Amino acid sequence: MLYAIVDSEGLVVNSIEWDGSTEWKPPAGCSIVPQGNGGIGWSYVDGEFVPPVAPIEEAPEPTVTEALVTATTTEALAPSIEE
Repeated sequence: MLYAIVDSEGLVVNSIEWDGSTEWKPPAGCSIVPQGNGGIGWSYVDGEFVPPVAPIEEAPEPTVTEALVTATTTEALAPSIEE
């Protein structure tokens, strides 16, 4: 059976295949729970596996060419003060 190794903060740090009866114990400060639908990097909270939160991706910096095209287009479309 597949088990999750959960650290003291509730983070799944590893997975193992274990028959449940062979003498073995998890590393100090960790516990084991049947794997269920979680995996490494997930959290184990109140008996449930919680997926990790996806990091927020920042928009990449524009290339010099993109910046110039944007600046030129903005200037070309902006109304002049003389109008």
